[in-house]
Formats: sequence, structure tokens, C-alpha cells
Amino acid sequence: MDRHNEAFIQAARVVPRVWTGLVLNDNYRIGSLIEQGATFELYDGTQISTNDRECLKILLPQLAADPKVLTLFLEEGRSMSRISHPGLLQYRACARDPQSDLSYIVMDAPGPRLSARLGLLKPEPRDILAFGKQLASALAVAHRAGLVHGHLSPESVVLPGEGLTDAAIIGFSLIKAEAGAPHLATPDGEDSIGAWTDIRSLALVMVAASSGKHGGGDVSVLPRNLRTVVRKMLRSGPRGTLRSMDDVVDLLHRVVLDSEPRQASGRRSSLPSWWRDPKRCC
Repeated sequence: MDRHNEAFIQAARVVPRVWTGLVLNDNYRIGSLIEQGATFELYDGTQISTNDRECLKILLPQLAADPKVLTLFLEEGRSMSRISHPGLLQYRACARDPQSDLSYIVMDAPGPRLSARLGLLKPEPRDILAFGKQLASALAVAHRAGLVHGHLSPESVVLPGEGLTDAAIIGFSLIKAEAGAPHLATPDGEDSIGAWTDIRSLALVMVAASSGKHGGGDVSVLPRNLRTVVRKMLRSGPRGTLRSMDDVVDLLHRVVLDSEPRQASGRRSSLPSWWRDPKRCC
């Protein structure tokens, strides 16, 4: 075992969560701690061979001792790395380091959280609509792969660029922090987690992005022609009319803001192809 790594491992056994500087599988060096979760820790990381910046999601060692939890964590990494969309933070790989016995997922480095920029952004109506389309189509891709976020909020949306239109979702997990149960895409009752959970949450995130404030479902802050769609999203449920995120993408695709002329028939749209045909996105 590398002496440098051995020193970190021995220290972490005495003082938990001291992983900065540790090298995983001779490939990734753990940097500074970004976030502490109930089941994981998020670190800056560097791929040693390329010096590229990555993000490392490390399962807490005490939870990794449970085979069921470990299986769910690694399945999350495998499932998320198989899908891709501009509105999803890209997963790259998942593995276990035999020296430290740490299980980890490699992801793209996130940008600032939407929660930290609420009130600082001054979005135009077209920005809110583009933001909703971006995240709805991203969630539709995840749902088709059997992955439901389950706790979408401004804290789980990152803004790599200057505004809302290139937003991406983070924080997917197959482990529910409070119960250690998977986030299943299969409905089994009104209180279960399903596509409708993300539909309602996305509606609230859109309201927050428009109002610049956390909480509340006052759709009056939204552009007028968008309010009807968001009201339907807030009423989503297993027995509601909006049962899939594809339905939401379709409704958002039909919204024409007051300041925008309707597309004349036969004219080519300037929108990206995954907006024009949500069923074909990524």
C-alpha cells in the first residue's frame, strides 16, 4: 500500500471523514469537501492522468458495510452514467478503492446552486420557459431510465453558466436518506415517490426561479401563458392528468409567451431539436 494513502486511511479510522488528499485506484485524488449528506460526501477531485477536475461522491463507510445500501449506491452510478442530457450533471464512473475500501461515483464538477442565486437573477419570461423545458426534458430522460429524483429543489439545481437556460439537475439518489429505501419509478399509492413527485417539485422550482424566493406556490409570479401549465403540474399525482414528465415537456413546448409571435406553419423553428421533439431528446 502507498505510504501516503496508508497515512490518510489510518487517520480516517481515528477521525472520520478525513479523505482530502487520498488517491483512489491510482486515478483520482480527493480534493476539498464540497458537501456533507446523510449518506454521502461530495468532494472536488482531480483525475491524475489528465489533471481534469471531477466531482467525487463517496458513500459513507458505515453505510457501505450494508450490502443493500452499497448495491443501491453502485447501481445509481451505473444507471446515471448510461444516460445523458444537458440538463443532467453527467456521471462518469463508479468504483470501489480496495486500499481505503471507499465506494465512489465520479461526476462532472457542478456549478453554483440555484438556491444561492435566487434573488440575484432577473429572468425574462423566455428564460423561465427555457429553464422549465431544460429541466423537464432532463427529468423525462431520467424517468424513462427508471430514475426519479424525489426531492428536487433549488438546492439540487446548478447553474454552470450566467443564467437559467443552461441549468442542470444534481442529487439523484437510489438511497432515501431517511429510510435507506430506493427511489422507485413504479407508483404504488398516493404517498409513494413517482414521476408526479418530480412534476410537482419542478413546478415549485420554476416558481422559485421566477420569484427569486424559496418556498410557496404562487403561480402569479410566472409569465401569464405559463401559469396554466404550472397549475396542472402542482396538481399532479398517480391519478392526475399529468402522469409523466413527457406530458409536461409537451405542454411546455406548446406555450407561446405574449411577447413571442406564433410560429407560422411551414417555417423552420430555431429551437433545439430536443425542444421541438421531446420524445427524441438524447
